[in-house]
Formats: sequence, C-alpha cells, structure tokens
Amino acid sequence: MKRLICVISIMMFAVSIHALGSLAGKHAAKMLPQAAAHVKGFDSLNIHGIVGFYETSKGRKLEIKGEIAGLEPNQIYAVHIHEFGSCDSPEAPGGHFNPKIKDHDGNSKCPSGGRKAGELPGITAGTTGMATINYTSNYLRADESEYSVIDRSIVIHKYADGKAGKPIACGLIQAVP
Repeated sequence: MKRLICVISIMMFAVSIHALGSLAGKHAAKMLPQAAAHVKGFDSLNIHGIVGFYETSKGRKLEIKGEIAGLEPNQIYAVHIHEFGSCDSPEAPGGHFNPKIKDHDGNSKCPSGGRKAGELPGITAGTTGMATINYTSNYLRADESEYSVIDRSIVIHKYADGKAGKPIACGLIQAVP
C-alpha cells in the first residue's frame, strides 16, 4: 500500500512538473526528472515540497532541484540523501548515503573535500519559509548503479550542517515512470 501511495505521488509529480520548470532553467524544456521525491514534515510539521533529480547527458552529473515550503523563515537547514528509502520515522532513513567512491589508486574516499556524497549544501528559507534546492553532484546518479539515489531518502534536518540535529522532513526518492 505504501508503495502504491508513493507511485501515485510520483505520478502526480510528473503531471505537475511544470512547477519545477523555472528551477531547471534552460534544461526545463529538454529534461524531465529521472527521479523525484515528495518531501513531508514529520509529526505535525507542515513542511512540504517536491525535489526532482535530473541526470545530465554530458558528464553524467546529477542535478537536484526543488522547493521546500513550511520552514522557519530565515533559517539554514542541512539537506542529505540518506541510505534507506523509508520516511516512516525520523530514524527510518538511516545514515548519510556514501557509495564507495575510489581514488585512482583504488582507495575509498569522501568526495567534495571530505563530505559524504549524500551531504548536499544547506538551504536557506526566505522570509516566507520557502527554500530552494539547486545542486549538481558529480558522484550521485539516478540510474541502476551503486551511486543511485533511487529508493533512498532526501532528508531535511532541523539545523545547518555541523550540528544538523534531528530530521524534520523526509521524502522517498522514486524513479519517475
């Protein structure tokens, strides 16, 4: 039943993709997301939004674009991709997603200057409580690889990175049909 609800949510997202058109910029007319997440707040928090995941044809980069509403105005929030595709509770998404990225010698490493691949830059809510996610990853994918975000979760934390605090919102990342 949960899977059916997720699929229906993703289909609703595909129908309303024009809402993200301005966020996708010049690629909007050419690109549809390969994956999407409907983000909702935990408990009684009225946080909500949609995030699209667009894999570019050149360079195999993953563009992550979306809007989250219902946040505390003028606050910075940590945003992460978590390892499990579950938003049943703040603990359900597990830890930060970090696929085994290797250097040229085959040693495991964290990308982006020591950050895990799933640690996205923070977002800042404006005066209306709306924040925009606009990030391009050189490591994450929306395909069948070990770097894929599909069937994982995107999580908004209570505070900025460093002491991000507990998850306050979550969205299951699903492939767009």
